[in-house]
Amino acid sequence: TSDTSFSVQQSPNYNGGYILRSYGSMNPRGCEAAIQLEIGKDLRTKENVRIELAKDIAQAIRVFHGEYLHKRQ
Repeated sequence: TSDTSFSVQQSPNYNGGYILRSYGSMNPRGCEAAIQLEIGKDLRTKENVRIELAKDIAQAIRVFHGEYLHKRQ
């Protein structure tokens, strides 16, 4: 068997929601109003893939809003 244990020094800026805490906003119910997406290089650099990804993300946000957020207002 191989030893898969290793230690990685991580920047606190990239450890568990730094972007959300720093740039997101809180609504009166205490919920974060931010989304953080990690997008791979191939998805960012290929225009046709990036356009389809943007459409898919927008649709997912619309569905989420309709299912979970719109009903609360």
